[in-house]
Amino acid sequence: MASTSGCETVDFQDFEPGSVALIRRGTCPFQSKVENAVAAGAIGVVIMNEGTDRRTDAFSGTLRQPAAIPVVGISYEHGHSLDIAGRTDGATVRLAVNAVTEKRRSRNVLADTPAGSDGSLIVVGAHLDSVLEGPGINDNGSGAAAVLEAALRLVREPTRARGRVRFAFWGAEEQGLVGSRQHVDSLSEDDRRHIVLYINLDMVGSPNFVRFVQALLRPIMRWLPLRDANSSLIFANIA
Repeated sequence: MASTSGCETVDFQDFEPGSVALIRRGTCPFQSKVENAVAAGAIGVVIMNEGTDRRTDAFSGTLRQPAAIPVVGISYEHGHSLDIAGRTDGATVRLAVNAVTEKRRSRNVLADTPAGSDGSLIVVGAHLDSVLEGPGINDNGSGAAAVLEAALRLVREPTRARGRVRFAFWGAEEQGLVGSRQHVDSLSEDDRRHIVLYINLDMVGSPNFVRFVQALLRPIMRWLPLRDANSSLIFANIA
């Protein structure tokens, strides 16, 4: 079962300001846990893994906004030991972090086909970045290659599509969907309404891909996401 540790301000009701907060991973974003800890007066945050299936080892995470205090992730075993020590003999914790916080520039790469007759837009996207721990050739070299190949085939074999097709290569996806969010935020409401389909290609080289449908409703229009093509996510506007 996922933990809700640190997700609510009430979790810090008896917290002593000036202490290091030990929080269990789960349920809400790391950002929420850290912000609640900072509001309670924590001078550091240690987030332990959940201890559930496949969530026991030390891990790294991402904060949407920089934290004013050090934040580290540790294994469930080490977190459990700290919890026992703190409850039994009030152990003193010394937290030292050697890290660099800086701003870096990332870019999206976009290419559009000529405008169609009805003004509609189909977006085919994949993220360009990867993570140190993962196989970059799949996550997401495979998705980026699939988008590029689709674009090349469309050039060689033009279709009779009524709308435009936008091929998008997103930057900084692993840091919190930064590139794609920036692009969507830069569009006007009218531009967004013209998007009739979004196909996301991510880790399409996986042998154990899944297919499923997820419904998502919007106040003005209805979007139907479809999962297909080796773990790709498709959003279709069917308003």
